[in-house]
Amino acid sequence: MEQEIKDIIQDMIFQLTEIQASDILAHADVSKKELFPIQLSKLEDFTCPASSELNHVLKISTQHKRETDTQTLCLAIQTIAWNYKGKSVSTPLILCPLEFSISKLTQEIQFKLDTENFIVNPFFRNELLRSYGLELRTPAHEDIESYLSYLSDFLENNFSSYTLVPQQIIGNFHYHRYQLVKDLDALHAQHPNELVREILGESIEKSNPDFALSDQLLVADDKDQRQIFDKITSGNLVIQGPPGTGKTQVLTNIIGKYLDSEKMTLVVSEKKVALEVLVQKLKSAQLDHFSVVIDNQTKPKELIQRLKKSWEFLEQHITTSTKTIPYSELLLSNLQLQLDKLTHHDLVGGVSLETFNQLRNERDLEAIEFDLQAPSVATWLQHRETILQLFESIGSFEELRVFKKEAFLQQKTFMTSVEELTHAFQQWEHSLRIDTLESLETYIKQIPRCQLFENEYFKKYASIYKSKKAQTLFQQLRIQYHQLEGSLQLREQEEKIWKNPVSQSELESWKKGLETGNWFQKRRIAKQVKNQLTSPTINPIQAVTNQLEYQALKQKQHTIVAQFFELGIERPAVELEGIHYFFQQLQKEALNEINSIEKLPAEIRKQVLLDADQLQKAYQFLHQVFNLTPNSSIQQVLQLGKQKMGRLIQAHALIEQTPVELFRIISRVSNPTELELFILKSNWIQFESTFPEIAKLNGTHLKSKIESILEQTALEQQHFSNHILEQKKTKFNAYNALLRTYAAQLNADQKHLKQRLKAGKAILVREFSKTKQYKTMRELLDSDAKIWIELLTPIWLSTPTQVAANFPMESTLFDVVIFDEASQIPLASALGSLQRSNKAIVAGDSQQMAPSHYFNSTFGGVDLLHQANFYYQKATLKHHYRSKYPNLIAFSNRFFYENELIVYPSPTPAESSLKLHYVANGIFENRQNTAEAKAVATTITRYLTTKHNIGVVAFSESQLQCIWNQLAPEVQDQLALAIEQNTAFFKTLEQVQGDECAILIISLGYGKDPAGEFHLRFGPLNQKTGGKRLNVLFSRAQERIELFTSLKSSDFKLSENENINLLKHSIQLFETSTNETELQFPFGMQPLVESNQSLLFKNIAQQLPDALELITMHRVLTNRGWKIEYQI
Repeated sequence: MEQEIKDIIQDMIFQLTEIQASDILAHADVSKKELFPIQLSKLEDFTCPASSELNHVLKISTQHKRETDTQTLCLAIQTIAWNYKGKSVSTPLILCPLEFSISKLTQEIQFKLDTENFIVNPFFRNELLRSYGLELRTPAHEDIESYLSYLSDFLENNFSSYTLVPQQIIGNFHYHRYQLVKDLDALHAQHPNELVREILGESIEKSNPDFALSDQLLVADDKDQRQIFDKITSGNLVIQGPPGTGKTQVLTNIIGKYLDSEKMTLVVSEKKVALEVLVQKLKSAQLDHFSVVIDNQTKPKELIQRLKKSWEFLEQHITTSTKTIPYSELLLSNLQLQLDKLTHHDLVGGVSLETFNQLRNERDLEAIEFDLQAPSVATWLQHRETILQLFESIGSFEELRVFKKEAFLQQKTFMTSVEELTHAFQQWEHSLRIDTLESLETYIKQIPRCQLFENEYFKKYASIYKSKKAQTLFQQLRIQYHQLEGSLQLREQEEKIWKNPVSQSELESWKKGLETGNWFQKRRIAKQVKNQLTSPTINPIQAVTNQLEYQALKQKQHTIVAQFFELGIERPAVELEGIHYFFQQLQKEALNEINSIEKLPAEIRKQVLLDADQLQKAYQFLHQVFNLTPNSSIQQVLQLGKQKMGRLIQAHALIEQTPVELFRIISRVSNPTELELFILKSNWIQFESTFPEIAKLNGTHLKSKIESILEQTALEQQHFSNHILEQKKTKFNAYNALLRTYAAQLNADQKHLKQRLKAGKAILVREFSKTKQYKTMRELLDSDAKIWIELLTPIWLSTPTQVAANFPMESTLFDVVIFDEASQIPLASALGSLQRSNKAIVAGDSQQMAPSHYFNSTFGGVDLLHQANFYYQKATLKHHYRSKYPNLIAFSNRFFYENELIVYPSPTPAESSLKLHYVANGIFENRQNTAEAKAVATTITRYLTTKHNIGVVAFSESQLQCIWNQLAPEVQDQLALAIEQNTAFFKTLEQVQGDECAILIISLGYGKDPAGEFHLRFGPLNQKTGGKRLNVLFSRAQERIELFTSLKSSDFKLSENENINLLKHSIQLFETSTNETELQFPFGMQPLVESNQSLLFKNIAQQLPDALELITMHRVLTNRGWKIEYQI
């Protein structure tokens, strides 16, 4: 595969060097308007009178310099007439760079000739080598005359069929491409690294080092940028950055992260302005001291001076030890957590906060009662329609107040049960005086007491229960009795070892003789004891001792039994636990309650026990079906229930559909509105207790949290910048301290480092003192000065050509290469930078124009962005910040970015941001529309007097010139000065790329001819890439686009050329634009707009639940002049 890669590179080299014979590098035909012949007596600075021919050449030079930062203007010195590709050509030999200025006094052109940096025509050198095997030597600190003398001798000795012509020509020579050829030659001679092999199609296992990058930022970011930061550590990356989406900001942050990690960064772009914008961003963070911009005009002297300036900065810089704790991410996470909770679908009572607030509808809940057992809001919503129908059916919830839902579930037996209970309570009211719920409950409680009172245990042992002393004695004796039983069970076997019962006196006599008698007495007594024992192996002394203890325990048990007998307990072994359990049951009842039962007449106790089952069933029924209070008259409730149940028959079905928890609450309110407020209040109280911080969160608190995060983020960005400065200063001091340290105090590695630092510093100090003949950057990076350069200027920003010219082809030279505006970089121009780096980040927009190139081969004509899209991971920026009004980017967003760009509006302007100037009398004649040009000139004049930053674009060179001609001379001067100061641009549609302005003025130019005919011929727009030109055009403006046209969208017929249809759509957009379409907020939000200054976002958590997106929106809208308030 490596050979295939080398073949591709070789093909690119061939394509770069294979130029047409008509190219002015090959043939300086002075009859062409691109060239201006001149005759100088001396090779020194000179002056020429202005002329249209010379002005044309200088205009092209200015265009090249502004658009591609390429210095093409040269003085060709001496040509060679020879044969190339079968044609006679006159090829320039020496190219000497030119700079010019216009004298305001004489209007003459003043030229500055750079004779020190003359170039031998690389085309001719390459052709001599490739076709004839002849190699010219490189000029080595010699003047032009000396080299021309060498060249004449060389050709005379080695070449034939030529003529040297002493000719001098001013022209724009594109010799820079040969620097890329030289670079590709060097790459071809090396082993291609992973970046080169991957971008050219080889499948390789990723081995790019994963740098540990800081989470800190230099400038504000957004959600898209965070995704990019997550991806850059895992491989090469393509950043698709549509116009105005913060590509510069994300690249600045990436550069800052690599700078913090002490990595070498290379930033490559074909446009110097893109590089300068990045440097300005670094400057705002005070980090531009560590960057160097190399463009096509940068000379070795300037690079040395830049290094010296960085050295002096670090030498003089005083570090500050201000520290900021980076807790903005913690604040953001906390905000996200709160938003997540706020957007939970069942946050409050089973519904979202948005639904709850809609139900509440700003009604005050302060005075509303609540119940923590109330049904959920979700339950209410589920059954609300049923409740409304029920209310309509019965007229008032008062009808239901007496009932519980169970009453309607028992409707078939309800009337019968009520009739039976009515009769029963009539009897009980007479016999037991039960008339209220309270009196019924009293007897229900007395049933178990009556049962206890009538218990046989109570009758027999009441005297013990009623005496505290007797109860205490009973419990003590009970415990002792059980303890003795356990001990006796352990010794009951002692009885069985004796043949016959033995008296206590015998046992005591034996024990005494065995313990205190003489030997003969002990022997005799032992023999007596053994004769009484069932086994001769039993120890006589132990047997006697154990038997005595057993008899003592039996005696103690007899004593306790006697005490039980005195308490009336005759059979403790049988009765003891029964009595104890009964006493435990009695202890659950207060003694006075027991006494009250004792005071009841016997017949009452008897009836209570007799009717106990009926009383309990009646009590249960009443509680199941009726809402009662203690003083409720049972007879009245039964009568009322019977009456109302009959009237509610028609509502039974609706009642059955109503959940029990809802029906329970209905009895406490009068109507559905009260019921809803009661449920809302109850659920809100529960929510407050569960999530107190969320419940307290209101719009003011939310805004305060957002602004706190923004303030903290700004502090951390400043801290990150200071941290990097301190880091560089510390390392600079450490290097210098090492140089002052004695070798004896250093280890081997430190000694080696010291040697490199010493040699490198000596090289730089010598270069700092020079006034000419400076070392090139390539030479410095190949020396020990490299270690200091990596510290002083670790950020290099360059064009591809200057990368090739200034940096050695060293595969580990840079840790990362960042390509900006990559759609404008030919793949071949990027390979050298890729070879010098370990990781690649490719940024650009595939909907922008591809580069102009010199290639015809498969890979030669491909831009870097296109190629990288197929091999690198991708991330897209979608937050659009450039356009102050959505209408400005609406065309591009719809037709090129699938309406995915997130756009933030500014307060509505006094006039529409899209302004259409229809020039009804405009005629397209001789490739110009004079009437339209006059109208455009008037507008240009007006804006220039108000110092607006403007851009003027015409669809053709002829129309652009026509507009210029309509400007007054003083306005032309003003416009030219503004262009020079980069506060204006004046271009054709083809030339627009990467420009930006506040006010964009567009002249379509094309229109109906004098005969009234309109032909759909629009020059470059008709080409394949014409649509992209429209995208580039309509994405330049920040504040307003004014379109001048002599055509209406209705003048366009449907075309097979989609680019023409796009142009029609763009005109329609201007025709239909209104102020109402200006205020389009991202994510479909529709805040309340007050006085075109204030915004109120309602239900913000539901509309924008992403904390980082919310922070971004607040930051951008606030910066655009809005005063923002929120409602949760």
